[in-house]
Amino acid sequence: MFSPDTQQKIQKHIEAMPDSLRQEPATEAQLRDFEANFGTIPEDYRWFLRTCGGGYFGSEEWTTLLGYPRAMRSFKTSLAHKDGR
Repeated sequence: MFSPDTQQKIQKHIEAMPDSLRQEPATEAQLRDFEANFGTIPEDYRWFLRTCGGGYFGSEEWTTLLGYPRAMRSFKTSLAHKDGR
């Protein structure tokens, strides 16, 4: 798990970003729903999603889970159709 100092540094980094680069934190219900469908989220990433939502670290985007369930379901559906199910 991230140390409290590391968590504070991450939060300050996200808060310093322009609003256009930040994403809303996930709700506990959204995280539970995602985990029920796709498996457990690692503890540090779960903290990040719940507390910070998403943003950029250098050129890397750390994104929220809000669009993932729909994308994953669509992907699974397309695979099933491809396999003739």
